Amino acid sequence: MRYYRKIKFNQHELAELVEQMDGYIWCTVDARRGILSAGDDFMPDMRDDLIIRRSKIEDIFGFGLNLRTGEIDYRVGINRRNPTVGCKGIIPPERKERIETLVHYFFDGLAPYVAERNRPRYSRKPVDMRFTN
Repeated sequence: MRYYRKIKFNQHELAELVEQMDGYIWCTVDARRGILSAGDDFMPDMRDDLIIRRSKIEDIFGFGLNLRTGEIDYRVGINRRNPTVGCKGIIPPERKERIETLVHYFFDGLAPYVAERNRPRYSRKPVDMRFTN
C-alpha cells in the first residue's frame, strides 16, 4: 500500500505500516512543498508520483526509515539523480534538516519520536558552576 501525505499519519496507519513493512519503510519527500510518498518497495515509482503532482526533481529526496528506532538512511539511488546532490550522494545540510523535520512531523506517533518530543529541553534545576577541589 502506497501513501501520499500532506498531513500526519494516525495511529492506525502507523500500526499498519509497521506490520506490512516489517519495521523498515522506503519514502520519498518533496522537501520544498512538504509532501511525502511512502510504503512502496520501488522508489522510482514514488518519485514519479511526486513529479506527476508537480514536484520538481531538485526538491525530491529519498530515504529509508527504520520505524522501530527512527533512524533515517539517505543512501538511496534516486538521490544521485537529484541535481543538488550530485554523484556522491551527499545531501546538503539545510535540505537534510528540512527532511528530518518533515519525518518528525509525519511519523509523530512512532515511539522514538514521542520519546524525543517528551524529553526535557533544559534542566529545571540550576547547576552549580563553582569549581570544587
